[in-house]
Amino acid sequence: MACERVFVYGTLRRGGSRPIPKLFADAEFLGFGTLRGILYDFGAYPGFVPDAAGGWVRGEVYRVGHEALARMDAIEAWNPRDIAGSYYWRKLHTIRMDDGHHLEAWVYECNPNRFDLSTLIAGGGRYDVIFWTEHFEKGMGEVLARVQTPHPVDLAAIPRFNESEGHGPKRAHPVSAYFDDLSRHLMWEIYRKDFQLFGYDFDDPDHKEPKRPIDLDEVHAKLAS
Repeated sequence: MACERVFVYGTLRRGGSRPIPKLFADAEFLGFGTLRGILYDFGAYPGFVPDAAGGWVRGEVYRVGHEALARMDAIEAWNPRDIAGSYYWRKLHTIRMDDGHHLEAWVYECNPNRFDLSTLIAGGGRYDVIFWTEHFEKGMGEVLARVQTPHPVDLAAIPRFNESEGHGPKRAHPVSAYFDDLSRHLMWEIYRKDFQLFGYDFDDPDHKEPKRPIDLDEVHAKLAS
């Protein structure tokens, strides 16, 4: 008899490489929900880390039996007798369901000591610094000032081919000459959110400089949407 609720956000979701409905025929789908945290990209699968200041991570909630839950523990490499050695930890979290009510469900958190937590997935995550490639030296200088590197980094010695900073070959024509009305329309349809979020001037392609500073709060809000 099904008696455990579980929230899944990666390969166990419908459309994933091993969806719960295919693995466990008696699993009951309870709906979609979200919880606060950060979602990292590990290539073939994601990993969740709870964070009250993170974005809303979306997933599916199922009711499953004890045997199914034990099989999921094996899939996620969770062993309560070896917490440090487990790749994921199964913990109870409060899930905000799409219909507005809240419920408790098991969630598999990734063990941060087992993974490289460097690549974020939209739907969760926060950035300390975002900079434009047009201002590479200034922006990367701010990043390096916040971290310790095993070797000194000489920014001036890093190869760059960004014409707007004076590196690499000059364009034969201004940027606007490479786009007609149709291609500009397509660029806007595809990259509209990027133009708006990072402050680039779509109306004047020859204007290389962003029109305004990057608002990190706005970026975090959009990532969580």
